[in-house]
Amino acid sequence: MNLIGCGYTDTWEEEGWSIPATNAQFLDAYTDFAPHLLDLICAVPDGALFKWGLYDREPLEAWTSGRVSMLGDTTHPMIR
Repeated sequence: MNLIGCGYTDTWEEEGWSIPATNAQFLDAYTDFAPHLLDLICAVPDGALFKWGLYDREPLEAWTSGRVSMLGDTTHPMIR
């Protein structure tokens, strides 16, 4: 199962796809959500949650170099 939660923070400092997250962090972020969602978060085994940031970056001047072009998911991050 892939469980994704989105939120905003201005204190994010790490970049990566495998930064450990705790159930408590998710519960803190979604305390005002429906109880069945909180139950789902609690059911995730310890050590199985990860977090990563979405960043807004200036667009590249070129998306192609020689015979290689970046398309689709390779062009992330894009949040606009």
